[in-house]
Amino acid sequence: DFRCVASVDKHVWVAGRPGGFVLHSPDLGKTWEVQKTDSTVPANAIHFLDDKTGWIAGDLGCILGTTDGGKTWQVQKSGGQRAAALCLHASGT
Repeated sequence: DFRCVASVDKHVWVAGRPGGFVLHSPDLGKTWEVQKTDSTVPANAIHFLDDKTGWIAGDLGCILGTTDGGKTWQVQKSGGQRAAALCLHASGT
């Protein structure tokens, strides 16, 4: 489930859900490689300034950054790790 894309020159990056990886193409989509992020939340946005420097913004306020084109990602801001919900429904019968 890809939610975001970034491109610089011939490089293309796509990210989304589940968020533990980014797909990168150095040749406008002819070939692809998996770049692990170790993130536990989905990615909502990705942006690159050049072919080396980029960021991912994910759910719960998580921001990751790279300075090597996505080969490695570092946490810039850590938000929550997981979202949880509890729903209780009472019936008056």
